[in-house]
Amino acid sequence: MGHSLTVNDWTVRVFDEIWNRLPRLPGCAHGECLNLNPYIREAWIGDQIRFHTKKSASERRARLRLAGAARIVLPVTVAAAALHLLFGVVTGVGDEIAHALHQSLTIIALMFPAVAASLAGMEAHREHLRLEKRSENMAPQLERLDHQMLSAPTPSGSRT
Repeated sequence: MGHSLTVNDWTVRVFDEIWNRLPRLPGCAHGECLNLNPYIREAWIGDQIRFHTKKSASERRARLRLAGAARIVLPVTVAAAALHLLFGVVTGVGDEIAHALHQSLTIIALMFPAVAASLAGMEAHREHLRLEKRSENMAPQLERLDHQMLSAPTPSGSRT
């Protein structure tokens, strides 16, 4: 599984558990076992590489969408609070448009910090960065395993 995953990592424990329960290939001649190599590389390892590549990209997109929304919310909140304060100082303005703007700024200044906190909470809860990095790190591990399977000269060489 490579150096980036430790024995205490649940994926290593699951892999080891499944691997150790697989039946040995009794009576498998050298050539017959090696015929399984392309299937294992394409159907198992290749599919996992594609999955983790797509998963990393989708988690990155989701993380960047939330971060982009947060980058918009924070400056708008600060600007709304500053303008709200400015309208509080300038009391001589009494028309309806100024009053409506003052009310809107009040709502934005009060509501947007909660929106920003919600966005941060969603990002933390969904763990987009962790999942992105995990899939990003799995792809090279799987590619190394694929290369190892490609160069396995014997059936026992593919079980190491």
